[in-house]
Amino acid sequence: MQQYCHIIAAGKLCIGDNVTISLNVMINDSEHDYRQFGVNVLEQPLTHSPIIISSSCFIGAGARILAGTTLGEHCIVLSLIHISEPTRH
Repeated sequence: MQQYCHIIAAGKLCIGDNVTISLNVMINDSEHDYRQFGVNVLEQPLTHSPIIISSSCFIGAGARILAGTTLGEHCIVLSLIHISEPTRH
């Protein structure tokens, strides 16, 4: 893991073996629900979904891995990419 990474794990976060996490990566398994119109988003409930990063993945500089993401083995996430759903391998 390189410098300036930001990881928030309010629930389940699994990182496999031999995973490379480049600089300025954010991994966040939570977000505020915003279903109540007229209510400030910060006053709404915090939700979280698991993140699974399988073995031998490479996460490029500046990537964002969001709640509910599963990265299969040997997955490559390019720099400055936002991932918020399962990937195929």
